[in-house]
Amino acid sequence: MGRRDYRPEISLTRGEPLQTIPVIIFQIQEFKVSKEAPQEYFADVISNVSHANGVFRLTFGQQDVDNQVRPVVRVLIPANQLQNAVRSITGAANEIREKVQAQMKDGSEDNDPAKS
Repeated sequence: MGRRDYRPEISLTRGEPLQTIPVIIFQIQEFKVSKEAPQEYFADVISNVSHANGVFRLTFGQQDVDNQVRPVVRVLIPANQLQNAVRSITGAANEIREKVQAQMKDGSEDNDPAKS
């Protein structure tokens, strides 16, 4: 059975949906200041985004085989920091993409028989 795109709802404090957003899949690697490692959660969907009292609440979930979404973790981000968080995630994703593309390009040049 194939997976369907899960489209979460964006809502304000009253829970009224404003629009749907596409599935966002990403991985964040934290800078570790202490020796204690942070807890890790696997999520393949953002199931809900809400805003109340100056804080955005992003609920991350896992989509099961039967297309049911199970909440995994909720991240709270102050509204005045949301733009910085999104920029950081975007910057990290672009940097990783560029490195992967460079490695793929280097690998294809190494395997090019015309250069041997």
